[in-house]
Amino acid sequence: MRAYVIYNPTAGLWHASQRRLDEALAVLAGRGWGVTLCTAQGPEDVTVWAHAAYEAGCDAVIVAGGDGSLRQAADALAGTPVALGVLPCGTANVWAQELGLPLPRLGGGWLAQAARLLTESDVRAIDLGRANGRHFLLWAGVGLDAYVAARVNPSWLKRAFGVPGYTLAALIAALRFRGIQARLKLKQATVAGQMLLVVVSNVQRYAGGVIRLDERARLDDGLLEAWAFQGRDLRHALAHLWRVWTGRHWGAPGVWQGRLQRIVIEADPPALVHLDGDPLLRTPVKIEVLPGGLRVLVPPQAAARLFTSPAA
Repeated sequence: MRAYVIYNPTAGLWHASQRRLDEALAVLAGRGWGVTLCTAQGPEDVTVWAHAAYEAGCDAVIVAGGDGSLRQAADALAGTPVALGVLPCGTANVWAQELGLPLPRLGGGWLAQAARLLTESDVRAIDLGRANGRHFLLWAGVGLDAYVAARVNPSWLKRAFGVPGYTLAALIAALRFRGIQARLKLKQATVAGQMLLVVVSNVQRYAGGVIRLDERARLDDGLLEAWAFQGRDLRHALAHLWRVWTGRHWGAPGVWQGRLQRIVIEADPPALVHLDGDPLLRTPVKIEVLPGGLRVLVPPQAAARLFTSPAA
């Protein structure tokens, strides 16, 4: 297996030290992988290196970073034969959580463990989301989460305290949010109203990975899961959060859910749209699924419920 390892040295709370990264690279090399280390000096470098890996004929790209860096690599590798893997170093590491990979912790060791699991992984084709032509691995969101992402992503709380810091900063930002007037255009219907949040998801987990929003989500079913939560302030947001946390959001008042291949979201006035936690677009946004659009490395301990069919 020949791979580029794209390292984001600024990702997350537990920055991967050179020693920890070297340990992970040694594990890969010791198991017969030909590895080239590529350090991303800025966000655009992840895309550049991922394209370079494809041009060089690599079998895989391994991102040593967080979900944002993974999204950039997935966007570059969509539709190519190059498989995407992760050495989790970000703040939330939702994709790593979804696959059951070891997460950053005090004392180190997680990167070497993750590297070992990567060498034992299957290569599988999964669906990708696409929003106005830009791909996402996890979700696209309009409303509260995009509003929060635009204000929290640069926050020192997120850098210094990880998910708890992000949560605190999110609550502070949410105090000012008053919802959006949104229209969800489906194939045969339109859903409209004052929305707190609209999320279109490719995965089961949400909110930093601590919540399972939709356990029916499968990575290879050719569908996306869409949720809309009505409301206009923090009181409504907390009520919805409690229902989701306790699994009582199914069929709850002010909650709409659908499984779909395509949706158009409009808002008046135009609203921010985040992709995998990065606020990148504004409405109107056309979101669609790209079935089997990305090849990924899936470790042996990944839950079978993530897929519609077993590994070949």
